[in-house]
Amino acid sequence: MLNFLSNKFKEQFDDIRLSKLLRVIVFAAAAYTNHKFDRPLYITSVFRDGDKGVHGYWRGVDADNDNILIANKIDIVDFINMTFIYDPERPKFKVCIHHTVKGHGGDHLHFQVHPRTTIRR
Repeated sequence: MLNFLSNKFKEQFDDIRLSKLLRVIVFAAAAYTNHKFDRPLYITSVFRDGDKGVHGYWRGVDADNDNILIANKIDIVDFINMTFIYDPERPKFKVCIHHTVKGHGGDHLHFQVHPRTTIRR
């Protein structure tokens, strides 16, 4: 259901510095992906030393599976963003996005949290 591209990412995912809520969100995405598409998610990035964004503050995780169609990745994004709100004060920001970042592999799912991230009610 949830796999890791390397032992380093497994250790980082289990690190107490990683947001507990972020861990819950990634597990929810993995369970949804496994149930709906019969595919696991692979964690491809967690903490990035020196990163000035969420990955540098233990608040970001990237995941992927090349055997999941892009349309299905968008479905996962929609499920997560219908379930969680990144920051109620800044609704344009999302908990999950699907994107491609030059120098960080192909397209992937990016999960992020903020101190105000909450469950949508």
